[in-house]
Order: sequence, then C-alpha cells, then structure tokens
Amino acid sequence: MLLYNPLFVNDLQQDLDSVQEIFDKDYRERFKPGHAYEDHNPSRPPLSDERSLGSVIKLLSVSSSHTEEYNAWLKAIPPYILALVFVVKRFYRSEWGDSWREYFSVDTVDGAPAHELRMNYRKILASYLRVGFDQNGGWRTFKLRQDFMAAEKIQMEDDISASVVVPKDVIKEFCAQTIPNEILYQAREIDLELVFKYLKILTILSHK
Repeated sequence: MLLYNPLFVNDLQQDLDSVQEIFDKDYRERFKPGHAYEDHNPSRPPLSDERSLGSVIKLLSVSSSHTEEYNAWLKAIPPYILALVFVVKRFYRSEWGDSWREYFSVDTVDGAPAHELRMNYRKILASYLRVGFDQNGGWRTFKLRQDFMAAEKIQMEDDISASVVVPKDVIKEFCAQTIPNEILYQAREIDLELVFKYLKILTILSHK
C-alpha cells in the first residue's frame, strides 16, 4: 500500500548542517581504480545543474565500484538525512545559489521547533510503501525515492480479460477444424468456467 505522509526531521538546523557537508564533499576520489569512467565528470557537486536527482541518488548509493572508505562513509549517513538531501535536490533552483537553506523550515510548537518539514512554508509530502506488519503488529513502512511517481489504474469493467497465442494443433480439441489459421489468438472476457478452460490449455502447453 502506498502512503503519502509528511517528511520529518530531527533538529532542522543540525540536519541542514549535515546536508551541507554532503553537498560540500569532494567526490572525485570515490571510485576504485578502473571505475572512474562510470562518472564522466565526478567533480560535479550534488546541486549542480549538470547532475539530475537520479545522478545524486546514484552518487550517494553504496556500490562495488566505490572504495571501501567511501562506502563506509555512505553507510554512516542516517536514512533521514539522505531523504532530506534528495528533497533539497528535488526542489533546488539554480537561482537559490548557496541560500537554499532559507527555503526550508519547520513550525514552532509550544515555543520549540517542530519536526514536520516545510518548503516555502508549505508541507512536503513523501511517498512511503507499507509492506505487511512486524512481529508486534506495527506497519512495516519504507520511504520511496524522491523521484518515484506512482501510476494509477482506472478499472473500467468488472470482468477479467485474458489473451493467449498458441499453435492450432496444440488445441485442436477446443476449436473447429475449419479454422484455417495455423496460429490462433484468443482474447475474451472470462468467467470462472473459462478460467478452468485456459488452465487446461496452459497445462497442455507445459507438456509440449
């Protein structure tokens, strides 16, 4: 199940400091010998217009092409900091320059900073995937990539449609002998009775 919920931070200013360190890091020496070709210009900073969000995600993902030191550094980054990095990259505009921090904020609740991230004082929603339950009955939820866009399917009918393409001689008992085609294509709405018919056809095919 897909969920759309706010993105939370721990301490906004400290978290943004951590994000700034990631943006300022020199990434030119992250590859093992012989793998530098995987990035045509490794000196590109994360906020560069020459790097897409996907490129930044790849940049900050553990890889066998990276040195052990670089992978260890990546593993030490808390997931919520990486999520914040990707959010900033997703919405960053070149005209922001080095002042990108000014566009992100949290509310003040009871005199203390809250934890729900906002951009231009508007809530930021993130996509999460719920996958079953843990041993205590709580939801197992995972945050999806910031560039993930879920597709929506509109159901236009209640029936199930199925199609199959098979050689005619495989299903001779199911069709008239006068049909000239050597290969048959069937596409039809199916009910429970036809489900068993198609299962029988598939069984025949599996033994050919």
